[in-house]
Amino acid sequence: MFPYEVFRSASAEPPLTARFERFLFNEPRHLRGQSADEATTFFLKNRTAGTTEARLSVFGRDGGAVSPMRATFGGIEAAPDVPAAALDFFLESVETWARARNLTALRLGQWPAVYAPGLAERLDDVLKSRGYERLFADQNQHLLVNGEPLETRMHDPARRKLRKARRAGYVFQKWENPDWAEAHRFIRAARDRKNLPLSLTAPELQRLGETFPDEVGVFTVRVGGALAALGVTIRLNARVLYHFLPADAAEFLPFSPTVFLNAGLHEWAFENGFELLDLGISTKLGVPNEGLLRFKRHLGAQVSAKVTYVKNF
Repeated sequence: MFPYEVFRSASAEPPLTARFERFLFNEPRHLRGQSADEATTFFLKNRTAGTTEARLSVFGRDGGAVSPMRATFGGIEAAPDVPAAALDFFLESVETWARARNLTALRLGQWPAVYAPGLAERLDDVLKSRGYERLFADQNQHLLVNGEPLETRMHDPARRKLRKARRAGYVFQKWENPDWAEAHRFIRAARDRKNLPLSLTAPELQRLGETFPDEVGVFTVRVGGALAALGVTIRLNARVLYHFLPADAAEFLPFSPTVFLNAGLHEWAFENGFELLDLGISTKLGVPNEGLLRFKRHLGAQVSAKVTYVKNF
């Protein structure tokens, strides 16, 4: 007897014990901030075991359904050993719901494959078998956090920059009770210098930090009291720390303070029990940023795919 059934809810809180790894971006409290409209969440339940095996939350947009609405990723979370047949049944139920509402497409932005390589491969097989296309695959870079000092994995150029900043007295620290407006001004200046967009306004960054005080952190690199570099992190769960919005000040570029920042974050992540430091994508809609890819590679970062799938109805 097939033990699985699909349950749909306006709440993203699993109705039974979750066997899948949960990420902040798919939790109810983050979903509430992604859109003024409520998400519709689908759960795959195992009746025999009394567990929740998978979760997917979608929002309506432009006549279709998307996951996420506004986050780094959304997509399907699932137990690592959930059978492909169960995943196929899960997706069939979601698609039946979408077709009944005359939705035009279903678009899923998945988490980086390094989070769960075996599951990512199985999901890729099931999605492709159901007619989903890879809209694009971004190159996401990460650092393994395993007790090995990051300096030993760095390429020579990054290692020299790290030692140079260390000799010059640069200091890494967590910014307790950050001034969000000042942090945003610093990030904005760095982005403007590099002609890069900034997706968060100052009030949005502050709201993010105040809504998730235990998950969102700000880390700085200073020398002589002056702010040389800054990074914002998000605790996705107990295993994964996500580093985004890195920024530096132009006058300190000869010392590459972002190298020092990432080395400090890697050490802090180890001290706090994380296994992965996610440095984010180095592509845009699949198109590589060669300079960013090289910078992270010199830090010792590895690459995994972060795929966005779409199925048109």
